[in-house]
Amino acid sequence: MTDLKARLKGIEDVRAPDLWPRIERQRETFGHRPAGKRVAAAAVALLVAAAGTAYPVYLLLHRGGTQTPTAPPGPRGNGLIAFTRPTASGEVIYVVRPDGSGMERLPLAGGQGSNFGRLAWSPDGRKLAIGVQSFLRSTIEIVNEDGSGLRDIFPPCFTNGSPCAWGPAWSPDGARIAYLGGIDARVDGQAIFVINANGRGRHLLLRCAPPTCREFDGPPAWSPDGKFLAVGITEPDLSGGIYLLRADGTDLHRITHCISKLCLAGVRDQDPAWSPMGAEIVFSRERNLYAVHPNGFGLRKLTDCPTADHYISCTAATPAWAPDGTRIAFTLAEGAIFLINADGTGMHRLTPPPSGFGEDCCPAWQAVDMARRPH
Repeated sequence: MTDLKARLKGIEDVRAPDLWPRIERQRETFGHRPAGKRVAAAAVALLVAAAGTAYPVYLLLHRGGTQTPTAPPGPRGNGLIAFTRPTASGEVIYVVRPDGSGMERLPLAGGQGSNFGRLAWSPDGRKLAIGVQSFLRSTIEIVNEDGSGLRDIFPPCFTNGSPCAWGPAWSPDGARIAYLGGIDARVDGQAIFVINANGRGRHLLLRCAPPTCREFDGPPAWSPDGKFLAVGITEPDLSGGIYLLRADGTDLHRITHCISKLCLAGVRDQDPAWSPMGAEIVFSRERNLYAVHPNGFGLRKLTDCPTADHYISCTAATPAWAPDGTRIAFTLAEGAIFLINADGTGMHRLTPPPSGFGEDCCPAWQAVDMARRPH
């Protein structure tokens, strides 16, 4: 135990910035392992994780060495999985139990030609945030879990086809919602904004601008302790990666980088989803799901879609963790919502494919009290 404590103290003293230049200089590949001292640091992190704690993840992310990390929340019950489904008149939202039963449509619709983009459950599982987009209207809406009580979180913005508010992500304490939006009607560019869940106090967190950012690839994702956000970023050279930043908008740094031919063609690192205990981030890369530790180590592949240059129907995307951390829901084009175990085994279809209008998309997994867990 004394030796373990000494190793943890060593991890806390490591300053993370020395990791990023190495990550920026080389392409990560499945099976890659860092050399030298980085192997020792990764081994210690894995040793402690096996002992049942996620603290090394936060110690490696913490750069100042003066604050005590907050333990991430424990496992929660798995509730309903919400997802979007296209129809002839626009998208609708369905919910389904994790065993595939009880699939039903929520009593709301986006209207002719609109779509719901991304969905996000509140931490208590009682409300759903929805990014609503159409050619002229864009906003974030909140509804109760049964689809009632629809309200805009702020007045809708009006654009010429470019969404100015989409991709909501609810903070772990339920007080804030992060989302992607346009900087200003007169200025090109994207940004991550944070707004209070009551619709007040909106502020700019991070602007997408050179030399780091060309565009954001999917909505941001909060760490379980609310201290960090993860987001996919396309860089000016068309490569891309998953970046982390602190919840105050500072300390932006990259933890993955993809420069393959397929990534440069647009199938790059995107749609990060943080595991409930904070030990891993799952994201989409080259038509597959990958998982990585928040320090950039431990990259592993979860699915097995071909990475051909031409278009293929096997594309795993938009992952969402089960609240208990055992499974991941995701979209598999062309068709339906699938589930896979956290170790990459047991992939199976959850929803029947839609009828001729497109594909189901963008699952969001509800967390519930154990007493009211559907499955």
